[in-house]
Amino acid sequence: MRNLIFTMTAALALAGCGDSPPASGHATQASERSPQAATGATAIKIADINFLNMGETHDIAKKLAPADAALFLEYAINWKAAKVSGDESKILKPDGIAPVTIADAIALTKAVLAKNAEAAGR
Repeated sequence: MRNLIFTMTAALALAGCGDSPPASGHATQASERSPQAATGATAIKIADINFLNMGETHDIAKKLAPADAALFLEYAINWKAAKVSGDESKILKPDGIAPVTIADAIALTKAVLAKNAEAAGR
């Protein structure tokens, strides 16, 4: 329960950080992202990101494709929750190694979500 509260708090904080454009502006902004820009952002090294700086995390998410941005923000939430709870199962690969790039973190988050969905379906 405590971990859930921390995760929800982090999610709400991330959702509210930065200036949000109006709904119509957000759609335009997303369509202006080029695949090349999104690819470049996924190459950013996790070690270079200050997840405690929500503005930086939000700015990076804006550079990603919408689906990748959601998964990156999920990873950021999991990272913050892990720092509070000590449970690093959602931010480390099964072999205990941390993802190197945002692309790796996105892939890890997809795997964690799929594993959780499979466990919930049993």
